[in-house]
Amino acid sequence: MWLILIVCFLSQVISITAVNEAVSWHVSTEKVEFGNDVTLKCKVNNRTILQKLDHPAWEVKGPKQVKCQWGRCSDAKKYSMTIHPHVSYFALIIHNFSETDLNVDYSCSYGYTKKTNNLTEDRISILKMPAKNSIIDNIAVENGKINITIIVPEVYPVPLCSVNITKLNKQVISEVTLNNVVFDISKYQKKVVVFGLIDVGQAQCERHIKVDCCLKNTLENLINRTITVCQELQENESPAQFNVIATVLLTVVALLLLIGLIALVIRLHRFFHRGDTIITVSRNSNGKTVSTHTFSGRCDTSPIHNSRYAQRFKKKLQYVFTPKR
Repeated sequence: MWLILIVCFLSQVISITAVNEAVSWHVSTEKVEFGNDVTLKCKVNNRTILQKLDHPAWEVKGPKQVKCQWGRCSDAKKYSMTIHPHVSYFALIIHNFSETDLNVDYSCSYGYTKKTNNLTEDRISILKMPAKNSIIDNIAVENGKINITIIVPEVYPVPLCSVNITKLNKQVISEVTLNNVVFDISKYQKKVVVFGLIDVGQAQCERHIKVDCCLKNTLENLINRTITVCQELQENESPAQFNVIATVLLTVVALLLLIGLIALVIRLHRFFHRGDTIITVSRNSNGKTVSTHTFSGRCDTSPIHNSRYAQRFKKKLQYVFTPKR
């Protein structure tokens, strides 16, 4: 993190200036962003003419020739001019700054003194700041590690990012530089995916995550929020726990159904195969012989059946044992 800060703040805006010259100009806008206004300041350094400040003018020699004098420009929609005699400078304001405004000669003149410089990328700090509502961040917890993935759709230049993870008591757990993958959209527009896997441990639950990125001399915050590690661990583990519980419940239900089915089969077997004793009588030439046989068959236990069966059985017994006359 400290390395990011040092690199970021040591990157100063390089101005086009020569203080020893009678007239010099530089880019006064610290953050040159496409779509915004950019101001060029022309400084009059000769003290003998500080109070006069005669004939200030700007010239633009690019695809279109433009001249500004006494606060008026030939292309008023694209350029405007301001004069500040009390501080001895006059300015050219470029509206809706774009790539076409680069690599163009800009000249400021005062009287017979003129200074011309070409506005190139290496002399200014061009930025394309990411829109806050366009940043997509995905943070997941995996076995005590925080997986960070941040998608920045439009940015320039490629940012150098670091993450700072602390406990709620501000104790630093981890502070590392993140990796990135760059996709070119145009020369001054990139799509960047910032990612990293950081070990944060599982002691205590709350973690504060802060991701800062350096774009030249500008420090931009992408993430600054607190997450609950324990809760996210439980959320990640809950599907596995649910599968285990569901398997156990299904096994128990299956065993109960099997036991119930076995009990039902045994009960039906006993119901349909209860033993009945039936007495049959056979006669031979020597007299009467009574023989008994045990027959396993259905036994209707209804009162009606038992009553009829008993009556028939009684009549048969009377017939068998009643002697003939």
